[in-house]
Amino acid sequence: MSLTAVNISLLLPPFLIVLFRVGGLTLAAPLLSGTGIPSRVKVAFSFVLSLMMFPMVFPLIPMNLPLHVVVVTVFGELMIGLILGLSIGLIFLGARLAGMMVGQQA
Repeated sequence: MSLTAVNISLLLPPFLIVLFRVGGLTLAAPLLSGTGIPSRVKVAFSFVLSLMMFPMVFPLIPMNLPLHVVVVTVFGELMIGLILGLSIGLIFLGARLAGMMVGQQA
């Protein structure tokens, strides 16, 4: 099946929705948000992960969304990704704090 410009323009908004949630998670996740990983690697990781997830979530995303709805949805997905990443960061912080407390008492 060949992808024409019309098919790509219909697939781009749902893909952006997935990409921005994964990108927000990549921005805030503890293992990926460090300065040791270059930004290009983070962007490539987000893009590849979004490409892998897109076929699974594509049937759940509504099609033919107006531009203003896509912009608001993309912003919301970015916030959800950031919140998910920060909540994972809190879990890691709690584990680190527990390890420090055990280390102090040993």
